Amino acid sequence: MLVLLRIFLRRLEKLAFRKAAALYWLSFIGLSLLAFGAGVYGWWRWEFDAADAIYQLREVGSQNWQVFVETIQLSIKAIFASDIYVATSLAQMPLSLQIARLAGAVAFILMVGRFFLFALGGRASRVFLWARCDHDIVVGDHPLAFEYAKLQKRKVTLLCQTPNNENCFKPSKFIADDLKRCGAKRARRIIVAHNLDVETWSQAQEIASLYPNMEILAHFMDSWLLERVSKADPATKLKPFSLVAGVAREVMLAHPPYLLARRKKHAVQHIIIIGFGELGQALVREFLITSVSSNPLKMAVTIIDPQAKALAAEFHARHPGIKNAIDLSFVAGNLTLHSPTVESFIKQRCSEIPPCAVYIALSEDAQPLVTAVAMKDRAEREAWFDAPIFVNSRNGSGLRSVLQGSGLYGIENYNEIQVKEHAKYVSELKLVPFGSWRRGMDGTALLSPDYDTLARTFHETYLKTQTNTANISAIEHNWDYLEEEYRVSNRRVAAHMRATLDSAGFNLETWLEEGTSDGQPHSCVDLPRSIQVFDMDDVEELERLARLQHERWMLDRLLNGWRLGRLRDNNMRLHNHLVDYGQLDDSVKEQDRAMVRQIANLVQTD
Repeated sequence: MLVLLRIFLRRLEKLAFRKAAALYWLSFIGLSLLAFGAGVYGWWRWEFDAADAIYQLREVGSQNWQVFVETIQLSIKAIFASDIYVATSLAQMPLSLQIARLAGAVAFILMVGRFFLFALGGRASRVFLWARCDHDIVVGDHPLAFEYAKLQKRKVTLLCQTPNNENCFKPSKFIADDLKRCGAKRARRIIVAHNLDVETWSQAQEIASLYPNMEILAHFMDSWLLERVSKADPATKLKPFSLVAGVAREVMLAHPPYLLARRKKHAVQHIIIIGFGELGQALVREFLITSVSSNPLKMAVTIIDPQAKALAAEFHARHPGIKNAIDLSFVAGNLTLHSPTVESFIKQRCSEIPPCAVYIALSEDAQPLVTAVAMKDRAEREAWFDAPIFVNSRNGSGLRSVLQGSGLYGIENYNEIQVKEHAKYVSELKLVPFGSWRRGMDGTALLSPDYDTLARTFHETYLKTQTNTANISAIEHNWDYLEEEYRVSNRRVAAHMRATLDSAGFNLETWLEEGTSDGQPHSCVDLPRSIQVFDMDDVEELERLARLQHERWMLDRLLNGWRLGRLRDNNMRLHNHLVDYGQLDDSVKEQDRAMVRQIANLVQTD
């Protein structure tokens, strides 16, 4: 019975609270007008003889204003199911009055049902939420919770302290009872997003223990921290994610720095980051994860922040090996203020290593658009650089979105179409918005049906290359039991696929600019399909791409705090493979070759 009740309520919910409510009102208004119109027509022509209980035509000329008033009154009664129509059977009534009676009865039922739902108020919505199936549940009051509910195409139930619509529950002291009220057993996934990472992780683990087979996603504001958390119970499907990391990944994949650098024939991918909070640090990590390329191979980062000294110390403490792997420079300063020392440093740095992209990673409270305009103005007047400037903004700050890729940057002679549609492309010193809610969720794959499809594939590929499986524990075999650090590592392989394709000769620029078949920009999980750019029989080509995979892997390990050691030691984060590709044993090189072959397989299939 409960199953049948839930099915009925799910259907009724569409009528009561969803977009189909418009159909309800149209039906009610249409039936009411039909009942009234048919009643007026019928009662103007017919009258009811109570003595003989029959209907008879009115005499010609007998219609007067009193008959008119009576006709209106009786027609209105039809809408309210008045007993005037119960005096005789339906078959004895004229056709027009039969129509009025039936339409009025249905309209009356719809009206009573609506009053019933109105009387129930919030109780009715809670009953519908309990009956839902294959929906998502979001727990917490972080803005992500509300934005996810807006952007997700499927039904979303919110469990938050500030309920603002019929899809919200206000939580009690007991999360288990709250989730039952939300129909958690029949949900697709549960997302936990509080304003404190500690609170988020604590409650996410509690929920995971209640629903071990449910996909539980925990939102972390500190993208570095999520790679180091561990589950209290490994036998759960609990996964941390970071919107900030998603924002950084999306902009790096949409406008790859190696494409921008190549347009200007730069020998180094050099990016400048203004503001080194959570987003600024995420941009550095995603740059090193997604943009390792064979052309150009070298990478450099310049970071400008008023607290640069303290932030540099924190960053190097978290990633001690990175400073020896790339050209990383910090400078303390505020570009909205006049500072000869900072200005001199920037001018010299940009003349030595021209930047290909600038990212304004300030929070919205710090007015990133003001800093972006000030920097563009100084760059134009003092010829610092001509790179595009990407501005962090949840709502776009009035800046126009552009097509993915490097656009017109570095192109001297535009064609006629490019001249007309110049605003649609990235170009020199153009202000480009990034960081919207949708793009950030795209970068985390949060809006994708399966969160870790590609990452699982690369983990399975790695396992196949292990000749000594005795050294691999059962936890390492099973993706759901895998430590989060290694799951993140596999996700990074997937994020680097576009750079691998570019290095293999694929025209990534055109693919990005063209977008999807329906004219939309590519999502971060999109890949070219049915393409033949890899020649796995070419030994030199395979080795070149395998070397690139090893370079990416080393940066991945360094980001996680690993250092070179004589023997591998997971506790001390020492690894003996943090050396040049040429120094590796062939069995280790085969792991990188296997990843290249797997990428080739993924893009060659439809």
